Amino acid sequence: MTQGDVVGPYRLLCPVVDYGGGQIWLGRAADGGTAHIDIQATVQDSLRPPVVVASDLATARGIAHANVARVLAADADRDREWFAVEPIDGLRLPTLLDGLRRGGRVMPPWTVAAVLVGAAKALRAIQRARRRDGRCVGTLGRPLHPAQIGLTPDGDVKVGTFVRSDPERTNLGQPVSPYQSPESLDGGPVDGRSDLFSLGVISWELLADRPLFARLEPGPLREAIHAADVPPLPDTVPELMVAATVGCLARRPDDRFDDVDALLSMLEDALRQRPESAAPQIQRLLAVANKLLPDRRAAR
Repeated sequence: MTQGDVVGPYRLLCPVVDYGGGQIWLGRAADGGTAHIDIQATVQDSLRPPVVVASDLATARGIAHANVARVLAADADRDREWFAVEPIDGLRLPTLLDGLRRGGRVMPPWTVAAVLVGAAKALRAIQRARRRDGRCVGTLGRPLHPAQIGLTPDGDVKVGTFVRSDPERTNLGQPVSPYQSPESLDGGPVDGRSDLFSLGVISWELLADRPLFARLEPGPLREAIHAADVPPLPDTVPELMVAATVGCLARRPDDRFDDVDALLSMLEDALRQRPESAAPQIQRLLAVANKLLPDRRAAR
């Protein structure tokens, strides 16, 4: 995709962030409204019928939560699927981490806990949303990526993602993601514990300040997700944060947390060990990163 391309009702203005299998762009509609457009490459044969995408869009539009970016539009055409969410003012996680690394800084464990609490609350809201037939969403139906998590100037966490009602079909049609759960790689049934695996990978990477699964070719990456050893986290990481991360990363879903509530309980216990509230921690980190990124704009 390039500047000026048209995706649905949006003309692409500038890239926000690239990530494995997709890009996020700032786009503007004919009425002047802006959005963040998440565009994902997919296999032609796996493109979903418009009626399925429209049904998922109706579900997503019904999700109202402080930690979930509002979904505006979605569609599938040619070799890509895309969805648009309200712009997340602030920094997406990859941009934030880039800024910190430029200054030789890392995200403190307590701030990681605050980010994970916000992301987990977003997952819970999405999983509990109701479809048209009354069933709960249950799972995102796709791997959560750090690029879909933003931190706002107010110190809030926003997740901009899109639910999918046919995860078995979707996951088989997408490039392998290092945030993908082992069970989803095989196109088998998935539930909310698959989302926890994605969040566990993100947690490990924030705490260790490096990728968990090296950016490998699809075959070796699949093998690593299924069986590679998970290195221990640094000794400076609090025990509760280690336990929360490890509890998400078990290869067998039955060995992970039962649900997002169990993870949230442990993360909130970890946050209570530091009396300062989460928002000031995030705001300070954003201020540091923005000073180190003078040539780049926040995700607006």
